[in-house]
Amino acid sequence: MSKNKQVQKRYKKLLLTLVKLAVSIGLILFVFSKIDTQSTFRILKSISPTNLILGFLLVLLSKIIASYRLLGYFRVIQIPIQAQTNLQLYFLGMFYNLFLPGGIGGDAYKAYILKKHNPQSSSKKTIAVLVLDRISGLFALFTIGVFVLASLQISILNINSRYSILLLVVALLCYKFIIDKGFAYTKAVFWSTIVYSLFVQGLQVIAIVCILKGLNISTDMHPYILVFLCSSIVSVIPLTIGGIGSRELTFVYGAQWFNLSEEKSLGTSMLFFVLNALVSLIGIYYYFNAIELQKESTEVNSDKRSPAP
Repeated sequence: MSKNKQVQKRYKKLLLTLVKLAVSIGLILFVFSKIDTQSTFRILKSISPTNLILGFLLVLLSKIIASYRLLGYFRVIQIPIQAQTNLQLYFLGMFYNLFLPGGIGGDAYKAYILKKHNPQSSSKKTIAVLVLDRISGLFALFTIGVFVLASLQISILNINSRYSILLLVVALLCYKFIIDKGFAYTKAVFWSTIVYSLFVQGLQVIAIVCILKGLNISTDMHPYILVFLCSSIVSVIPLTIGGIGSRELTFVYGAQWFNLSEEKSLGTSMLFFVLNALVSLIGIYYYFNAIELQKESTEVNSDKRSPAP
């Protein structure tokens, strides 16, 4: 790649980051203009430390399980990486995504490092399984969300359990058809990745329950959980920095839709973000300390974090 093209690519990435940052700031300012800010911060201060610690541990466990889901994808495309090394890369990727949005993204960094130490591997397949890993998580969010929605019995969105199961079966068949036709090499881990994803999202839902209980919300939690699931899907859309702003906006409008406390709803969103950020900070250790790329064959390579081309 010529020097001019590299400079253009760098400026394009910087511009995109600035746009995302502006959108995040704009959405945050808009959200706080719609609520009682002082009341929100009083709510944040009132949470039980025990619930917060438990929520942190649940989010941490969900990320560890998510790394095993990704490990299954790597193994099926013949990338011989050990579970411990994969977990370290996973935490480093989270750190890149949340705290270094202007640089190479977490998924792109993982793809680059794995290709660097496994030159025989397919870059196309590596990128594909990284995308499928996220899609698997979204499918689990959708699955849990449908059942939560069915339990609410809202007149406008009234979906009973029978229709919930039918909807999920149709969605599952469509998902499997896409995998079979476009990504047949991942069929061996189709069901296991779905199970992993359900555990991952289930643990995060329990973390939200811990936050809600810590905010003295012990009844009618289903609407809050549904809003959380929707916000998790919205935050994946790459319009903001790490989902900041879009997640909070979803919580506030969700609170209006379900007639919930906007301040408690926003407080729940902010606290979950803090927990996720704290877990992501684990990756800072691997940012300053080289990861040893240990393969299952016991071959060891050292990741010196060379800049991506």
